[in-house]
Amino acid sequence: IKFSPNSYHNGSVWPHDSFFIAEGMEKLGFVDESKKIREAVLNAINFFATPIELFVYNDGLQNYCGTYGQLACRKQAWSAAGLVNATAKLLG
Repeated sequence: IKFSPNSYHNGSVWPHDSFFIAEGMEKLGFVDESKKIREAVLNAINFFATPIELFVYNDGLQNYCGTYGQLACRKQAWSAAGLVNATAKLLG
């Protein structure tokens, strides 16, 4: 299976998972890299103006639209929780 930016599991960006990755990287001492991930995902959430479930980055931020027309949830609880955590980390 190869990478495809608009693939549900082989290319799309999931804010929730990205925030977990950032948390783990920070705990392993990769503080600057962790901050970059949090900032990038927060910028995307700001772009979409909602804690979106997943999105695509292919020459810029885009909505996920699956092969059969399914769209990402515009408001996702786990993305909102990650948003709160990431904001607290960056401000605190």
